[in-house]
Amino acid sequence: MNPVTKMIVEAADFDERKTKALENRDKYKELSKDYDLSTEGRFKSAGLDDEYIKYIHLCTRTHNNLMALGERHIDEDGLALFKYDEKNELLYADMVADILVDAAEYFYGFVKVECKAVMEANKIFDTFSD
Repeated sequence: MNPVTKMIVEAADFDERKTKALENRDKYKELSKDYDLSTEGRFKSAGLDDEYIKYIHLCTRTHNNLMALGERHIDEDGLALFKYDEKNELLYADMVADILVDAAEYFYGFVKVECKAVMEANKIFDTFSD
């Protein structure tokens, strides 16, 4: 047992905290049974379906899951240790640019400041996306 876990388990009020945590977990499960709390469900509930697609692609590119590793490092014959695919890199760059422009647009909209550079970048980006 690591020192932090040991300290928590040996705390005088551990049993009380554990009981409370389990009660809270059960309440949360009951309250959330009517909602889709998956990552996709939370994006959809917020009306961010398009952003979820971008999120999934970025996660695939950044996390070392099996699909990402295979996409990046194995060719059709299963032989390559490293595979470079310009098309995938361009798709990734396109998504990152889209997210950055959207983030700037949302931020300036939130603080209610008009930023001509963001508006121009969005127009330019939209011409490439079409």
